[in-house]
Amino acid sequence: IKIRMSLPGHPALPAAAITTPVPVSDGSIQIGSNLYEINCRVCHGKTGVGDGPVGQKFATKAPVNLNEAYTQDQADGQLFFTLTRGRGLMPLYRDALSPEERWHVINYVKTQFGEQ
Repeated sequence: IKIRMSLPGHPALPAAAITTPVPVSDGSIQIGSNLYEINCRVCHGKTGVGDGPVGQKFATKAPVNLNEAYTQDQADGQLFFTLTRGRGLMPLYRDALSPEERWHVINYVKTQFGEQ
């Protein structure tokens, strides 16, 4: 599946071609951690395995395990698209998180979950 995104002032690009404009830093990871706690932990859980209190109530499929290659191997732009538009039972965060905040969450997920 090829997803195309258009950011303000830029032509549409495949989501995989979009890289984060927010460099990974201790500050970005801390902001991403705070935003994850507020917006993501209820479904994905503390360690990202999909066992948050709301995630445990999913009848058909648990939330995606953020530690698995399925998430960790995705390009930053693909994760940004998912946060922006939602996917399956995951709601969209276009209105809840600013673009910069979404990039902080991505920096957090990519550095704090997965095989370390």
